[in-house]
Amino acid sequence: SGGSDGFWIGIDDIVEENTFVDTLGNTITYNNFDAATNQPNGGAAQNCVGVFPEESFTWQDKACTDTFQALCSLNIEL
Repeated sequence: SGGSDGFWIGIDDIVEENTFVDTLGNTITYNNFDAATNQPNGGAAQNCVGVFPEESFTWQDKACTDTFQALCSLNIEL
């Protein structure tokens, strides 16, 4: 499941719940989880992190089996 509008950003908490790491295993010191929707909210069922345009590109935890595009880099003009 999932949706075509989201992007995986290479962050997960598969090894230890609520300890988010990047693809190199480095613990993430910054996050942009959506506090308005109590993210991260998926517990053990949702271990991978994506961003979604409809959520103002805030981070959302999702099931790692969901299908989204991978985001390697994105230039955003401010």
